[in-house]
Amino acid sequence: MQPRNSAWFDHLIEEAQANRLGHIDLLLDATGLAAPLPAASTPQLNARLFDNTPEQALAEQGAHLRRISLDDPAQLAAAHSLIDMLGAGRVLALLSKWPFEPLATHLRHCTQAHWGKERHNGLLRFYDPRLLRTCCETLLPNQSAWFHAPAIAWYWRDSTGQPQQWAGQPQPPEDTPSPLPALHLSDSQLFELVAWSEAVRFCDSQALTHRDVGLPSQDALHRHVSSGIWAAQREQIMDSDRDEFLLDWIGQQHQRDLV
Repeated sequence: MQPRNSAWFDHLIEEAQANRLGHIDLLLDATGLAAPLPAASTPQLNARLFDNTPEQALAEQGAHLRRISLDDPAQLAAAHSLIDMLGAGRVLALLSKWPFEPLATHLRHCTQAHWGKERHNGLLRFYDPRLLRTCCETLLPNQSAWFHAPAIAWYWRDSTGQPQQWAGQPQPPEDTPSPLPALHLSDSQLFELVAWSEAVRFCDSQALTHRDVGLPSQDALHRHVSSGIWAAQREQIMDSDRDEFLLDWIGQQHQRDLV
């Protein structure tokens, strides 16, 4: 096991104990895995977030929520192995005092986003560690209040393996709206999320790394390129010309930083 992975999980255990919790909750992204996730040792504390959603057919290869008991050495060992196998980009942890079933129901609801006066809907991949910060920054205050209600804090690692976290807004399940409101995204919120996804695609297609432009991590590069996509939107650049515009924009920004 990589020492960094082990140290990160050990830190989660310390944080859980400091909050008087006997468990840690892990959101595991199984999208595109060559083989299914190993079975949970406690099936009743494992939930597929795509169950009972429009993505039901993809439930096994979607997001899984697992509760890990700190008093069970076998569960801790299995969690260590999962984190090592999946890597930083597929594991998002949270500390929560909520019972497991209400937590799973709440997070399942959070995967469903609506836009365009709710004529359209789709999957919100907040459980992707690369996207969580952008999701958190995009939500309006009233949306954040119920979205983050189960979480004391969220924890993940960036592309360089450095630990990251985002504070929740914990409140008891009975104090959250019932039923939960639909997560309706404005045009600007939607574009913010689309820009991030487009930034990842662009960097992958161009084999562009953070080192090429003097940034500290790939996550910082994605955020930088997202700013370029906003610039392209303001200048009404056609999709067919977007990549060329971004290459020129990144080059100009890099030159400014060197001056």
